[in-house]
Amino acid sequence: MKFKILTLAMSLATLIPCLSAAIPSNAQASAGSSAATTKWVGVWQGELEGFPGVVLTLGDDSGELSGTIVFTALRDGSVAGHVTHVVLHPRVDGDSLCFQVKRPGRTNDIVDMTLSLSTDSKGQLVCAKCGAASPTAMEKVP
Repeated sequence: MKFKILTLAMSLATLIPCLSAAIPSNAQASAGSSAATTKWVGVWQGELEGFPGVVLTLGDDSGELSGTIVFTALRDGSVAGHVTHVVLHPRVDGDSLCFQVKRPGRTNDIVDMTLSLSTDSKGQLVCAKCGAASPTAMEKVP
């Protein structure tokens, strides 16, 4: 039986345009935390069948936002493993964080993802190329 990996939304209506341009200078992090990155730093979690289906961990220790994203693989309702990727080219655009991730199992396929905040600790993770599932609700872990 094949592993079922969390698929994310294909909702272009909620996807904030995040073209692969350079980070605007007003959103770029300076040495240490900046107002543009502080609200993003931390651990963000979305559920899949009652398990942490996706975990996005962000930091700005180097003065720039960076992190990892971990997708949970399920088999027959149990955790079968995890797929970890580095967050590539993160860019803050108002209340949205745009970044890229190599698609699991495909070394040359890059997907664009956007985490759009509804509050400082809640948001929606959207991926236009990740399937037809609804957007994944994300919550910042205290």
